[in-house]
Amino acid sequence: MDDRTHTNDEIYSLLSFMRTSDMFDRYMQIKFGEMGYNTTRVGLLTALSNHGGEMTPTALSKLLFRTQHSITSVVHTLQQKGIVETVANPADGRSTLVRLTEKGRTGIARWIPTGAQIARSAFACLSEDELTNLNTILRRMRAHLYGLLEDANPQMSGEQTS
Repeated sequence: MDDRTHTNDEIYSLLSFMRTSDMFDRYMQIKFGEMGYNTTRVGLLTALSNHGGEMTPTALSKLLFRTQHSITSVVHTLQQKGIVETVANPADGRSTLVRLTEKGRTGIARWIPTGAQIARSAFACLSEDELTNLNTILRRMRAHLYGLLEDANPQMSGEQTS
């Protein structure tokens, strides 16, 4: 643990980031909700799309930093809607793969323009350079926070046995 004295900038940044994150999350909930999605579903579908259309539930759990139970619940809901399917994993007969269906791929393709509009609205207050800098900073923060989360909760790192 770091015993150095905190700075006002650290405390202000923490509180400001928390408040901004909460507001951003609420805005995304509203906008995604208008399309019948939530942030976890969008994250799962985007992850699948970005990883060739299929992943194991464990890999999804680790990437999205959600419990396997949460991922299973979302996958079940999306299966019922015909957006994903589960198939045997040819690389490991003990596990399954979550795979986008054609309906899921089509849905993502239709969602992209809406997602782009949401992003334009959310980031309209930033210049192109500021947005580039923000992405760089957030990427670095995510990598750092991922390590902190793994240290704080090893079960979420994908190393769980269940």
